[in-house]
Order: sequence, then C-alpha cells, then structure tokens
Amino acid sequence: MRTLAALRDLLRDETKWPEGFRWNFGDFATCAIGLAQRAGLIEGVRPVDVEAADLGIDEMDYWQLFISSGPSPMTPERVAERLDAYLATQS
Repeated sequence: MRTLAALRDLLRDETKWPEGFRWNFGDFATCAIGLAQRAGLIEGVRPVDVEAADLGIDEMDYWQLFISSGPSPMTPERVAERLDAYLATQS
C-alpha cells in the first residue's frame, strides 16, 4: 500500500512530477499509471494484471481506481481522492 500512498501524494504535488510530464487522462503514458511509471514507483508498461499486482491491488480495484472515469473529468486530484478512499478501507 506504500506505493499507492506515494502515488497519491505525487498526484497532489505537481512540483515533484518528472520533468516534462503533463497530465492527460486519455493516454496511459500521461495518466496516474504513466506518472507512477515515470516516477519509478512501478515498472514500465505491462499488462493490467501485472501492474495491479505491483500496486498490491486486484485487477478490479485497478480498473475502478485508475481507468473508470464516470461523468466528471478525471484529474490528478480526483485519482488521489479515490486512492484516499481505497486506502482508508485497507487500514
């Protein structure tokens, strides 16, 4: 869960984002998972089930946290809020 907490904190602090990273939820390279990869929190692009395992979550939680956007735009803060809620259930 430390990786999820680190990602949540990173999402909230753009000053710590890797140089040149720009948020775009429509692309895996520039969404929360892309940020985690560029920041070295998880390894490069791999199948969803492997990335989920790296984060210590199951594939369904991965989809709900990082892919399902719903009617509102997916922002870094919104992903961080989802991570907060998920991490609160894991304590």
